[in-house]
Amino acid sequence: MFHRPYRAGHYLRRHSDTYEDRVFGLVFFISDSWQHRDGGQLVVEYPDGRVDVLDPEPATVVALPIAPGYWHMVAEVSDTDWVRHSVAAHFGVEPR
Repeated sequence: MFHRPYRAGHYLRRHSDTYEDRVFGLVFFISDSWQHRDGGQLVVEYPDGRVDVLDPEPATVVALPIAPGYWHMVAEVSDTDWVRHSVAAHFGVEPR
């Protein structure tokens, strides 16, 4: 589990997290507030081509499947006065 602050100009490139026997992840949004102009949305891509853009609303938790074909990224934070705080945890199976 880790905390990651994103400030203006910060983002996270598209990636899949498919390693270390991970099965799913949880992202907890813990910023005090959020407005659309702040940016920092979580973008999730599904194997069938669907895309969800999830706002980092305070006290929200998102479950992410971790498997081939699932991708996610964090859109750039655009507001210079706002910091996107999140805590992420990954869960998996024990290696055989």
